[in-house]
Amino acid sequence: MSLPDLKAKVLHEFRLEALDGPVNLETLARNWGVTSIERHPISSAGMLIPSRRGYKVILNESHSITRQRFSLAHELGHLLLQKLQLSGSAPKNRANGQSDEEERLCDQIAAEILMPRMAFYEDGWMDGWSLKSLRTLAGTYDTSLPATAVRMVDLMPEEALMGVWKVSDEGKPSLQWPHSGKTAFAVPSPSIVTDERLELVGRAWNSLNVEEGTAPVRLGRKRPIDVPAEAMSWGRDEYKQVMVFYYPSRQPTSSPV
Repeated sequence: MSLPDLKAKVLHEFRLEALDGPVNLETLARNWGVTSIERHPISSAGMLIPSRRGYKVILNESHSITRQRFSLAHELGHLLLQKLQLSGSAPKNRANGQSDEEERLCDQIAAEILMPRMAFYEDGWMDGWSLKSLRTLAGTYDTSLPATAVRMVDLMPEEALMGVWKVSDEGKPSLQWPHSGKTAFAVPSPSIVTDERLELVGRAWNSLNVEEGTAPVRLGRKRPIDVPAEAMSWGRDEYKQVMVFYYPSRQPTSSPV
């Protein structure tokens, strides 16, 4: 069964789209058969352990509360797959035979649990589908900024994608990771565009506000085009990064590489 089909089955069987948000994870876990949630100094982010009376979840006590919440939701994803006898059904990694895809699927299920589709969509309309609303939505759902940003891009009513960047001491932007959501556009590697076209990243890096401007995106092998974009920085020191939202449907203009 494909990953989208597995996810759709879990969403349908447990009506995850209609969960009230923000979710009380502990109550939800108990309703699904988790008898205890413990925190210990383990090497992984979380563990789901079957027991005689149900399931036990162990979380890494050194992680932040926000990360522990995501780990708990991830383990609940594994639990739901087991309840539907779908654990192990995700496509296997060809190299080692392990189900890396199942881990990806449980991350996706975790996002559906933590930020239920219907509730999040309504709050997105109320707060505004903009990078300026990211911190508000993250605070409402007690989720990390990157996880919330991915959810926004996936549910945004217009075409959008995002990229997370860092800037070196020399002022050189480097792409950490992108997310394209439902669009066919992608964030191009900084090696194929001029530094001038990445000016918005540098401006946001040195600002406390959400900065607006243009930034390049790419469709397939076509030349990158500059589209309206928003950018903001968060974190400190070595953890500092820049989030960029790109809007390809907002009158993109062709630009030279």
